[in-house]
Amino acid sequence: MNLKKAVGIAIIALALNASVFGTANAASVDVKCEVGAKFSKISINGIGMPSGYYRALANSPKLSSKPAMWSNTPLKSPVLGEVGFVMSSDKADVKAGATHIPPNFIINNVAVGSLYRYNRINKTYTFVGSVKATCLIK
Repeated sequence: MNLKKAVGIAIIALALNASVFGTANAASVDVKCEVGAKFSKISINGIGMPSGYYRALANSPKLSSKPAMWSNTPLKSPVLGEVGFVMSSDKADVKAGATHIPPNFIINNVAVGSLYRYNRINKTYTFVGSVKATCLIK
């Protein structure tokens, strides 16, 4: 193989690796929810998050008169770029660390989860992202 071909292949390989790793590191928010006759559960996860401290906010869209609920767990730092919060009306989930929400918190099988990053210097939150999810009916 001549030098021009080798250099060309190396450049293409580097470009492909850069695009793959660049996409993998993009921050995103994922929301999953479940609802039943007597329970509500929302999971809010941040993926590809830079180091810092995070908090989650959950609500059911404006059709509801219920206020949004902040996660009541201490601020969380990402582990390997991932940070997650659970809000649930199930006693076992709450005992395991989930934020308690009322069983009828989710209205019309739709929930919105948002993630915020805490700024320790000025003690404010910066919006990271929000996702509206259709809930699994159980």
